[in-house]
Amino acid sequence: MKKGPPKTARIQVLDKARKLQEARLRQVLLKSRDKMELAILKHARKGNFMAAASVRDGLYREIRDYYIALQGDVDKWARSSITSNAREWRRLGIDDLPHGQYNQTFSQFDRKYLRNMVGEFAENNPSRMSAVNSALGGMLQNDIRVLRATYADVARLGAATGMTTAQQQRELIAKITDARPAWQFVDKSGRSWSARNYFRMLVNTTTANVARDTYEDVLTEAGEDLASVEGGITHGICEQCLPWIGKVLSITGKTRGFPTVDDAVERGLFHPNCRHYLAVVFVEEITERQKRAVKLQLRVTEHRKKQRAERESRKKAA
Repeated sequence: MKKGPPKTARIQVLDKARKLQEARLRQVLLKSRDKMELAILKHARKGNFMAAASVRDGLYREIRDYYIALQGDVDKWARSSITSNAREWRRLGIDDLPHGQYNQTFSQFDRKYLRNMVGEFAENNPSRMSAVNSALGGMLQNDIRVLRATYADVARLGAATGMTTAQQQRELIAKITDARPAWQFVDKSGRSWSARNYFRMLVNTTTANVARDTYEDVLTEAGEDLASVEGGITHGICEQCLPWIGKVLSITGKTRGFPTVDDAVERGLFHPNCRHYLAVVFVEEITERQKRAVKLQLRVTEHRKKQRAERESRKKAA
């Protein structure tokens, strides 16, 4: 009988990749931010910054150029992240299959699937994550809005108090230093995210999606269609995931009697920041897995009861 893959270390694989890619993306963002802040201070120190609108407009154009460059840098990060992550999960998929069942080289996999994954990121599938370019565009507009508002505040203060141009300039530099670009945006759902939270979500979601997509592609190429939702009830648990943990899904829908991966996703599984993943299940395993699923469901039920009790306790304490 075919034996299913080990499932104990996959969370660690995902978390290691996330931490690495978050650190790399953070360096991209910090480098761009430092350049923009230096440009802002350089322009603010010009003697005619307060009086000449053309000088201020030049600063706004320069900031836009930096954001355009940042978009390109994020795209480069995405291509590198997707490639390394896909390579890792392709290997895991092959390891989970009987020896010799999957013989496709990575270059063949690259031509078939990897470019589509990179393209999907570039198009920013709205069902999976907010558009990166929209995020950066929102951050650009917010930065310019903050700078214009700061200039207007100083100009009004100067007019009201009789400050000299030099005094206004010193006041402007002090305010800009205190109110550096907020690096915030509002996503399509209207929720406000800090840059740190948004880009962490971007890393988490991209890493997990590529891992699952790659793994599914390897199984499908090898003729396997069934996979279980793994990760347990202690890893980033949420109400969307609970009904699916331990369940066996059909990747393509060709195996009757099982919900499909697409069905599960539409009903909340593999949401942004989700840390659950798929593991191949061979038909011979199903009976034994069903027994384990009953035990897991009992654990899920107890987990829910504990959560409700904790909520009630907090309400009473409040």
